Amino acid sequence: MACVECGSEAPKYKCPVCLSKYCSVACCKAHKAKECTTAKKEEKAKEPDQNTAETSRLELLDELEDSEDFVHPDKLALLGESEEVKSLLYNPHLQSMLVDLVHSGQPARDMAIAMHEPLFRELADACLLVVENDDGDRDRKVAAS
Repeated sequence: MACVECGSEAPKYKCPVCLSKYCSVACCKAHKAKECTTAKKEEKAKEPDQNTAETSRLELLDELEDSEDFVHPDKLALLGESEEVKSLLYNPHLQSMLVDLVHSGQPARDMAIAMHEPLFRELADACLLVVENDDGDRDRKVAAS
């Protein structure tokens, strides 16, 4: 690819408006002297971006962080390290309840029903202790009580 102005040199710079590529300050000035359009910028926006999925994920996280029910993914990862949570999840009855919730057509209603089960409440409490704990060390807090 060559400079859009002189056509002879390899481009080193890009116009921030139309994304045309040019090779030098002189070519940049010549390009700016002409009427610059955003057509190329719009074409570039249509091209698939390698970081689009990551950008979308980060934008979604930003939106969700404003919710009072938001739990950061780093905190959620701590659930996998909790021995109490892991031990509760070995219970076949609790596993069955969780599978039913995942496949529920009315998850809010079924969650309210599940909260009446002591075993499910125990899991919910254990999860809350892990994700609400600032340092992630739930066992130390329980030992101190």
